[in-house]
Amino acid sequence: MLRVDTKACTAVARARIKSALAFANASPPPPETLAKELEYPDPTGAVDYSKREPTMGLAKAMEVTAATVPAATLAALGARIDALRAMASSEQGISIGDAGNSKPSVLHPTSLTLKPKPLTLNPKP
Repeated sequence: MLRVDTKACTAVARARIKSALAFANASPPPPETLAKELEYPDPTGAVDYSKREPTMGLAKAMEVTAATVPAATLAALGARIDALRAMASSEQGISIGDAGNSKPSVLHPTSLTLKPKPLTLNPKP
């Protein structure tokens, strides 16, 4: 039977929290306009988001996605997108219901689980 040393785990957690709080307290505050910039980054209707590349660049965004989303999930999502595009270009067209009513096995929340990454609280000076 595996025993967990809860006192040691608590001590590690407290040390990580203390380190994170020290880092946060030493960091400069965000600009006062940050919330507004994040909520409304572009004027309404001024940007076609389907054509806009991520600020980090498309290659880096694809690399991050591939590293965090399981390959089977990406394949299933790609197939669903292809199916929706085929429906949209067909004579019958596509409705909001068609787009929203996907197969649970394709877009079920449990299939979108991210790979866990180790917690590191080593702030860079």
